Amino acid sequence: MSHHLLNITRENYTLEVLGSKLPVLLSFWADWCVPCQVVVPKLEDLAEEFKDLVKCGVVNVDEQPEIVADLNIISLPTLTLSRNGVIVGEIYGVNSREKLRRLIKAKLK
Repeated sequence: MSHHLLNITRENYTLEVLGSKLPVLLSFWADWCVPCQVVVPKLEDLAEEFKDLVKCGVVNVDEQPEIVADLNIISLPTLTLSRNGVIVGEIYGVNSREKLRRLIKAKLK
């Protein structure tokens, strides 16, 4: 994965997500989830494009069940956009880069 994508874990969630000054786009994924693999290149592109405006990360649902339960993630892939630790946008399934870009831009205003 891209060096612009953070691997979010229970250990760094408070610092990287809740304590972030920037909005945080998280992709919830699993190795066995084929649609999740389709989302990763799009997320990498968006992480590069918005690197100074949005922090981007991934959460492996099999390795981080506490985060998944806390945020009530029930389907994969799920992307959430949070600001100050509060989810302000969610998108499910495989979506175009443009749709993901619009979600980010709408929440940056």
